[in-house]
Amino acid sequence: RRGRITFKGRDITRLRPHEVARLGIGYVPEDRGLFGSLTVAENLRVAVRGGDLDRQVRRRGPGAATGRLAEVLELFPDLKRAWNRPAGTLSGGQQQMLAIGRVLLSDNDLLLIDEPSKGLAPVVVEHLGEALRKIAARTTVLLVEQNFGLAQAVAEHCVVIDDGRTVHQGSMADLLDDPVLRQRYLGVA
Repeated sequence: RRGRITFKGRDITRLRPHEVARLGIGYVPEDRGLFGSLTVAENLRVAVRGGDLDRQVRRRGPGAATGRLAEVLELFPDLKRAWNRPAGTLSGGQQQMLAIGRVLLSDNDLLLIDEPSKGLAPVVVEHLGEALRKIAARTTVLLVEQNFGLAQAVAEHCVVIDDGRTVHQGSMADLLDDPVLRQRYLGVA
């Protein structure tokens, strides 16, 4: 391995995952990283510092949510309806919403989201794109995505990597305006 990773001027290359998280970097892995036997509520509780959701929410359910949790449930209303269901019984789209929602409960300056559309139906990807646009309006999102339609809907800036090499770095508009790049990497003329 070569190179280094810096965040806010600090070299974080050799930091452990929990140390990176404390710096304000949230990560949604490709496999979603959920606890399948835990409910939606329990998976969200894991993300809250100290593991404690508001008492009102625990007693009265998701309708009593305030603050960040209320924002997550507004962004992903399916989570409200699935509040007491085990994460392992949710659809792929609902699991992705839960994984992203869990990361949003932390105070992050940067969200790394890896292949969020993988295995999802087109209608779910469209809904996910709308949610990611709202998230990107509030915080920095680094999206790793092979579904160009989703990436195009969310990203202002893009980096195209081919076989480990950066072949384009610039605005999404620049990529779309370059017929050679469009044809070679997006398969469209």
